[in-house]
Amino acid sequence: MGNGLSSESSTFSLPTTPTTIQTTEAVTGSHQMKITNYSQTERMGVGWHITSAPFSVGSCTWAIEYYPCGTEKVHESYISLGLSLCHGPGIIHALFHFTLLDWQGTIWEDAKLKFSSKVFSLGDVCIVHFLERKSLEESGYLKADSFIIHCTVTTMKYPCVPKNNIAQSITIPPCNLCEQLCRSLASGLGTDVTFRVDGKRIHAHKCVLAASSPVFKAMLFGPMKEKDKNLIQIKEIKAPIFKAMLNFIYTGKLSDTSLHGASCWMHQHLLVAADRFALERLRSTCEFLLCRDLDVDNVSTTLVLAEQYNCRQLKAACLKYIASHKILMLVMATDGFQHLISSCPWMLGEINARTSAATTSAISGRVITVLMLSLCVVWIVVMYFTLL
Repeated sequence: MGNGLSSESSTFSLPTTPTTIQTTEAVTGSHQMKITNYSQTERMGVGWHITSAPFSVGSCTWAIEYYPCGTEKVHESYISLGLSLCHGPGIIHALFHFTLLDWQGTIWEDAKLKFSSKVFSLGDVCIVHFLERKSLEESGYLKADSFIIHCTVTTMKYPCVPKNNIAQSITIPPCNLCEQLCRSLASGLGTDVTFRVDGKRIHAHKCVLAASSPVFKAMLFGPMKEKDKNLIQIKEIKAPIFKAMLNFIYTGKLSDTSLHGASCWMHQHLLVAADRFALERLRSTCEFLLCRDLDVDNVSTTLVLAEQYNCRQLKAACLKYIASHKILMLVMATDGFQHLISSCPWMLGEINARTSAATTSAISGRVITVLMLSLCVVWIVVMYFTLL
């Protein structure tokens, strides 16, 4: 197949409003594809095509695709033509059209299609159903079993605004929903439920509580909801603990106290409250903080709490902490250990097993160390006498 290439470029301005000037660069080029042995190509079948040599228009490389039997069964009596983007800078907007040329280079106006417009990405092909084979065969443009396809392509390059320049000038404020909810809780704005806790009235929002706790949801909206759903009595919990629990529900955070002992007491009671109202995240947070703050004075009461509320990780941490013989002796001297014996006497067996295992491991380590030292001494003696 023969190919000829001619191109020209121009620059023009798109129509704009009187207050806006926007310049668009348009580059136009044309390409000719000569089809030889036409009678043989029409036997190729539907969907088969021949591709022209690549040609450049603007900063893009294009190719013509010739489908002698169309791209689909319904168009098998047509010649279909396609324009393919082989290489280019991302996405490009192009106008194109196909026509036929005679051997003197005259355009066949009857076969000239209107301009097609498409936004091309790399590898895209735009197909047009050019004309019926019968029309081509009856025209004077098919000579010596050959004809010439002429394609004109115009690529348009619009001025680009850097993506990030405008975006970087816009400051997105951080989400402060938690702060707003806390302010509403503190001011009482929009609160629709009141709890009586330890003789004090504490206000809250039903929807926030119901969304955080299935227990609150059932209490406030379920079939077993409180008769006086606007004033609910909460027993066996202190007001500071309930307020701290509400603060966690609204903010997802615990406000730590300055005194270590007071902090441990707060976290222990919050763990009980979290279990009561099925607040799993608060429960896990309290477990973590209690594990972090374990000491001789609180490990016994924390172990009792872990056993009663099935906190396996917290229980394992307590047992590991007191496994050392020296620590156990100190723990046994505390009032908390007496509470442990009276509340969970079966825990003594687990403590004994863990302590015995730790002691055995320590003894085994000492024995191995002594054996290694003995072997070293024997080796030194043997080498000394061998050298003599």
